[in-house]
Amino acid sequence: MAGSTAAVRQERLGASRWAGLPGLVFVLPAVLVVLGVVGYPFVEGIWLSLTNRTVASEGHFIGFKNYANLLHSAVFLKTVRNTLVYTGVGLVGKLVLGMAVALSLTRVGRGRDLLGALLLLPWIIPTVLSALVWTWIFDDTSGILNYALVRLHLVDRPVPWLGSSALAMASVILVAVWRETPYFGLSLLAGLRSIPQEQYEAASLDGAGTLQQFRYVTLPNLLGLILLVSTISVVQSAYDFSIVYILTRGGPVGATHIFSTLTYEIGFYVGDLGRAGAVALTAFPIFGPLMFYIARSLERREASL
Repeated sequence: MAGSTAAVRQERLGASRWAGLPGLVFVLPAVLVVLGVVGYPFVEGIWLSLTNRTVASEGHFIGFKNYANLLHSAVFLKTVRNTLVYTGVGLVGKLVLGMAVALSLTRVGRGRDLLGALLLLPWIIPTVLSALVWTWIFDDTSGILNYALVRLHLVDRPVPWLGSSALAMASVILVAVWRETPYFGLSLLAGLRSIPQEQYEAASLDGAGTLQQFRYVTLPNLLGLILLVSTISVVQSAYDFSIVYILTRGGPVGATHIFSTLTYEIGFYVGDLGRAGAVALTAFPIFGPLMFYIARSLERREASL
């Protein structure tokens, strides 16, 4: 009897070992495509950053010399700070304005869907086109912003929005926030619609006011969604290129250089491909742990539900 029970257990154990095989077979082509399309260029980029390769030469392996040189570069250290400011301040602005848009749309009755579609326009317009339009808006001599400010007597002379080191980063962040806020707003609106009204009614019966309902009902229900859209935004902002390069080309004096624009300049203007690869890959250890933490937080949150 004991022998037959052990045989059954052994048979079930063997069956369970092969139970996931069909799933692995179906997933394998996608894994191979990802490894080929993403994995190979990533590994090639790592190797490139460890060489002194230029546009005119194959280069040789030099270890971590490119990374060591970057740590002593004032331009690179300023680029790290700019990238963190561009990503962090931009994320806060998108979250605050996106939440305001979502909460406002919940109070709109008829036409809410049409209004939501119109709000998406900044996000669906090609980035290059919107960046060119903002270049004209910020222009020192013919821009509509300076024209309006001067005509309203708010300033005595045109403001160099993109030509001043103090204002250029703020102007670039403003454009990034303007472009991404509709995405945050409509994503959070979808989350707000999924919150059961019974939770608000119960909180109201307990005497909770509007702010308390937002603190104890709305935010906890939206936390997972906020983490998700924030993760996507951080990745996009850290490697953003079009907005910054079209508006300022990283200037003035490197005041708006972020990883992508500095990589482009070193790689295509200076021709130092090895150092350009090192600049691009430096973003990975900076933002990688943050992405890992947010992903783990999402997993723990889903497991606790």
